[in-house]
Amino acid sequence: LYQLNGNATDVSGKYNGTATNVTYGTGVFGTSVDFNTIQSSVVTFPNPGSLFQQKTTSTVSLWFNSSLTATNNLWLFNDYTSTSFNYLIYLNISGNGGIRFLSRYSSSTTTTDSVSTGLNDGNWHHLVVMVDAVNLKHKMYIDDKFENEGTLSSNSYNGSGAVAAIGGYNYLGSIDQVRIFNRALR
Repeated sequence: LYQLNGNATDVSGKYNGTATNVTYGTGVFGTSVDFNTIQSSVVTFPNPGSLFQQKTTSTVSLWFNSSLTATNNLWLFNDYTSTSFNYLIYLNISGNGGIRFLSRYSSSTTTTDSVSTGLNDGNWHHLVVMVDAVNLKHKMYIDDKFENEGTLSSNSYNGSGAVAAIGGYNYLGSIDQVRIFNRALR
């Protein structure tokens, strides 16, 4: 659990993050982390291999708020290497302002888009993405409403030296209360 109340500390103390070029502002619960510099504002995890490093069943929950109307996609959360993504969750500004979940295992890419659009409206939205690596499924929920589901590739995770982060690549906006679970919640 990253409460993001003025720092990138994990509540358990096991996976404290490193915040780079961020500020803290008003969040949904206390303060939030504000990403205000394209491509250099990010919260990285110190040892992502111990969080993911393989295709694994897990759930990511977070609150986000952005009003950016640029043409780039805005990364909310990612866990990737150069050849595999366990998670890439982004606000699809170049599409319709919805959320896109992308996974890539050994160059086999799957994407799932949210039904909701225009989520770059400057309001807080709650996002939950569940990955079930055993049954090769993923599901997405926004603002406590089921959005969509998809199928994961059956290919194996072939990455090493994974990078996991909150925000980053083009994200301008705020993120609050990031929770990572080691099981499928829905």
